[in-house]
Amino acid sequence: MSDLIQSFIYMTESFSIIMFYIHKKINTMKSSNFIKMRLLKSFLLLFALLFSQYASAYDFMVDGLCYNKNSDGTTVKVTYQINDSGNNYSSLSGTLEIPATVAWEGVTYSVTTIGEYAFRYNQTITSVTIPLSVTLIDNSAFYNCNKLTSVIIPNSVTSIGSEAFYNSGKLASVTIPASVTSIGEYAFVNCSGITAVSVDDGNLAYDSRDNCNAIIETGTNTLIFGCRNTVIPNTVTSIGGNAFANCWGLFSVSIPSSVTTIGSGAFNGCYNMTSVTIPNSVTDIGEYAFKGCTKLSSINIPSSVTSIGRYAFYECPGLISVNVPNLTFLGEFAFWNCQNLASLNIGNSLPSIEPYTFSGCSALTEIIIPNSATSIGQSAFMGCTNMTSVTIGSSVTSIDNNAFYDCNNLRSIHSKIQNPENLTYGRYIFDGVSINYCKVYVPVGTLESYQFTAPWNSFMNIFEEGGGQTPIRGDVDGDGVVTSADITAIYNILLGQDE
Repeated sequence: MSDLIQSFIYMTESFSIIMFYIHKKINTMKSSNFIKMRLLKSFLLLFALLFSQYASAYDFMVDGLCYNKNSDGTTVKVTYQINDSGNNYSSLSGTLEIPATVAWEGVTYSVTTIGEYAFRYNQTITSVTIPLSVTLIDNSAFYNCNKLTSVIIPNSVTSIGSEAFYNSGKLASVTIPASVTSIGEYAFVNCSGITAVSVDDGNLAYDSRDNCNAIIETGTNTLIFGCRNTVIPNTVTSIGGNAFANCWGLFSVSIPSSVTTIGSGAFNGCYNMTSVTIPNSVTDIGEYAFKGCTKLSSINIPSSVTSIGRYAFYECPGLISVNVPNLTFLGEFAFWNCQNLASLNIGNSLPSIEPYTFSGCSALTEIIIPNSATSIGQSAFMGCTNMTSVTIGSSVTSIDNNAFYDCNNLRSIHSKIQNPENLTYGRYIFDGVSINYCKVYVPVGTLESYQFTAPWNSFMNIFEEGGGQTPIRGDVDGDGVVTSADITAIYNILLGQDE
């Protein structure tokens, strides 16, 4: 009962302080007393509604735990205290044993649910025993309980909600009983301390075959959760979304040749992982799959891959070479800031180059944009400071802002675009590229179109492919490049000093 009294006092004090400042602010307004009273009454009504909402956050409290009655009138769920975003149950510490039944006002109820957010952000409970009466551990029930080291899930629980144990980083092991038929997304994500994972025999929905230290969805052969000690069985066909996300103790992983899909965020944030083997069976790498794996010393993306999601290899400095000739989808930011990526082949089937895809890939020296691509997204190659050559395919109809911004070593652009005047152009596309030293090669018969179309007309050296050197404006000495010597010659001509 002391928790209830403390919560009531806390709300009352907070309400009094807030209303004091509101009243003070209203009194300083240059409005009629009628308007001031209307405002004050509105705030009072608002806080009354909020107060009543908080006051009814739970139906009753017994032995320090709050409960809400379920609609059947005979069962209850453990719920959070009044402040559901704070340190729930801060007065409880050490081992917590949730009762199977609880009595209130002469009625005995069965405890069947650990409710949504029930113990969220608790910083004091170290272990939890859940009774056989419980069938549901709801969403975020033990979210961010960063002192929790062990939990016993009984063979009565059928459903574990999404983010149920999210970021409970000191949890050492997890055993899924045979009764569980549903595990929500992110249920054990960020539980980086887990070293042992098992599923009880007899579970028809999940298994941990071959003592793999992982949870596998049996019907789909998808590994949905793994830990630092996981060995992926060669019967798994998919690494599920966020399966190893933020598993900081994972140093290396070998993906078997049975796997065809690596799901979204599968290895996101595994910043201590130094090596990964991706087999030639994989066709789909999901978004954020290896984002932030900054210590990977080498990654080999097989040529079998046809789809790479956005942010898939974001800031992966270990990526040196990419050869994906069958690629049909490449998401934005996919290789952002992969500073050691020096060799690239993206094939001839990509429909577009998405925004920021290769931004910051400072080791890239050459890029060939296929004829299949119709657009080059914003900042797609921004900051590729060592790139010397780029080929732009014939189907491109738009080039967005900053596409080649700060590619200051770019020396040749091979454009296959036949009608440059019909394109949609963004701003600052070639800012930072030397207009004096970078040569632009264009299709035969299109020279004039390029010379009169921005931003191409800013380049001093434009040539027609295969047509030999084309006389260009400002090239006085005829060497094919406009240099300071040509500028000096023009200056002397204007002054009448030319001999």
